[in-house]
Amino acid sequence: MKKPAHLTRKLFVLGLYGALLFVWIYFRLPCVLRSLTGIPCPTCGLTRAWLYALHLDFGSALRMYPMFWAVPLLVLFLLYDGQLFANPKCNYWCLGVLIAGIILIWLARLFGFLGGLSPL
Repeated sequence: MKKPAHLTRKLFVLGLYGALLFVWIYFRLPCVLRSLTGIPCPTCGLTRAWLYALHLDFGSALRMYPMFWAVPLLVLFLLYDGQLFANPKCNYWCLGVLIAGIILIWLARLFGFLGGLSPL
């Protein structure tokens, strides 16, 4: 695996995002999209799922957001310019499955097929 381009810049942006997320959690701010439109965003429940996971309660984390485990993979894809695997097709498929999973979870919640979060 080759060294990713602009790694320092990407780590800085991830650090800023982490700081923003910390402030968001600390002050218990609501989801912006849900507050403005009444519709939950595709990642509603992700923060709570990670809080459960950090307490080693993986069952609750999966119930809160079944794709919570995809976040580290998406961060690695970002850091390594989408080239985690030697085979480019494998990279596309893996990224596609992760994004499709997030979208499917969101749609299932919107239409009431999954529990955990109330759809509206």
